[in-house]
Amino acid sequence: MPDLAIRGVSKQFGRARILDDVTLDVVDGEFLALLGPSGCGKTTLLRIVAGLEEPSGGEVRLGGTSLMGVPPRERNLAMVFQSYALYPALTARRNIAVPLELRRLPFLGRLPLLRRLLPGPSGRRREIEAEVAAMAALLHIEPHLDRRPAQLSGGQRQRVALARAMVRQPLLFLMDEPLSNLDAALRGAMRIEIVRLQRRLGVTCLYVTHDHAEALGMADRVAVLAEGRLQQVAPPAELYEHPANLFVARFLARPRLNEFPLHVAEGGVLRFGAHRLPLIADIAPGATLTLGLRAEDLALGGPEGPAATVEHLEHHGPESLVHLRLEEGGAEIVARLARGESMPPRGARLHVSPDWSRAHLFDAAGQAVATRRIAAEAVA
Repeated sequence: MPDLAIRGVSKQFGRARILDDVTLDVVDGEFLALLGPSGCGKTTLLRIVAGLEEPSGGEVRLGGTSLMGVPPRERNLAMVFQSYALYPALTARRNIAVPLELRRLPFLGRLPLLRRLLPGPSGRRREIEAEVAAMAALLHIEPHLDRRPAQLSGGQRQRVALARAMVRQPLLFLMDEPLSNLDAALRGAMRIEIVRLQRRLGVTCLYVTHDHAEALGMADRVAVLAEGRLQQVAPPAELYEHPANLFVARFLARPRLNEFPLHVAEGGVLRFGAHRLPLIADIAPGATLTLGLRAEDLALGGPEGPAATVEHLEHHGPESLVHLRLEEGGAEIVARLARGESMPPRGARLHVSPDWSRAHLFDAAGQAVATRRIAAEAVA
């Protein structure tokens, strides 16, 4: 039984349909990333799971029990927001302790001036302090526990927010783009920190992001959303190697996906202009397909392949990007070269050699089309 089951969830705001019949399972202990562009509905879906929004249709179940009508505070979920949402007047220690105090202490026992005078809850307060200290140690923020949020760096505030969410030992951990306010180096470090913590605690995690590198690098599986509809759900490697449609292929390509129109000839033979490809598709002759090739799947030089002219070079340390214009058709393409590969000069004319085993084909509706390779000597 899945830990979290989302069944046919839809959401409308007026005439705008934000989510359209989304069905998704998240198994116990899994880290699943919701990936998509801004406005695709991923945060709305997260808020529906949290109980902060009501769906227009469908159902959310947790551990086999429906969450429909259950108030957010009774769902035993923890959420980390993009803005951290820390209490500015409280120290990091008190921020982390708040969910435990709300659950375990009476109202008067949570008031700083009265809690020492009241009998009974002192033992519970010691338990809370011990749990806060243990979580702070996990996230390496012990030296900062007595500071207020304004005295902490962005990374420290994020760790406090994570500690506050984790300390309550929720059934489900919801994260809404928690790293978007951090610089690139700190984002990389926090990715590892979050994954290690999630695996150590074994808590199920639903993680929203628009960053494909973040999703592929952290998640056990990735669910791609576009315009409120689920496009594909798969482990990172499968998602990258076998995109279900053109949207997924485009969204995961960095830099952009190179796209070319192909003509289907007799026998499913594929042609790009005057070039016959070593690929055959089981599709009717006369159809037009879209060929997608990533920058890393194009080699430069060699005697064969379409001719192109180098227009622009980008140097990025461990890699370089070469922007070219094909002579036939004038399409602009980009190839990625690893460090150490010879860089062609601007204005150079050369041939582009695609790795056909890495080619992706899509039909007129943008859905992936299966192909098979033929021997090179059979290509006329």
